[in-house]
Amino acid sequence: MVQNGWNFDNVHFAMRETSKRPAMAFVFFTRMGDPSELQSRPTTHALPLPAHDPYQRLRELAEGGDE
Repeated sequence: MVQNGWNFDNVHFAMRETSKRPAMAFVFFTRMGDPSELQSRPTTHALPLPAHDPYQRLRELAEGGDE
């Protein structure tokens, strides 16, 4: 379950003909309720992710430091 009543539903990978790796991923979330009621709710935004040096993050991942 994620914030504000949304539920993770599905991931769909879009593939390229020339590669076995996905080119894109579509992530689907659903939320129960009356659509008109959901539109009247105030939207809360998630906190921004902390800024990281991408090269430092790659080093952490290569060393197995993914927490």
